Amino acid sequence: MKRNPQLVSIVLISLLIVVLGGCISAKQKKLDLGIKPMNDQELKALFSKPMNASFYSNKRNNTISLQYYPGGSQKLIASTFSDEGTYIIVNGEQCSKWKVIRNGAELCTTWFDIGGNKYETFNRNGSKSGTLTLK
Repeated sequence: MKRNPQLVSIVLISLLIVVLGGCISAKQKKLDLGIKPMNDQELKALFSKPMNASFYSNKRNNTISLQYYPGGSQKLIASTFSDEGTYIIVNGEQCSKWKVIRNGAELCTTWFDIGGNKYETFNRNGSKSGTLTLK
């Protein structure tokens, strides 16, 4: 069977377009739809009172309990471990440090209010961190 080089090129270009189109982050899709992340003022208002929340982690496919306190302290309770740490609100992100998790390295996330006391959080690279539900 003889291959048509033009047809092969068209197929390869089409596949490349499909693959690159799938690389758009979930965060970017929200932004493209005009959905804006929470700003400093909104985040500070949210964190101005104690909060109990459950967090569904996309990476680990599990749910953990989180407690946030005004002043920047936080606790995490999971089925196999717990941790304590701190957070700050800066530049439209909530940045967390834990004693054990990530060996104390800071992770900053952008928050989107999706209604019903639920928030989607995204890492700086645009990947979805998880979904947080306030109790």
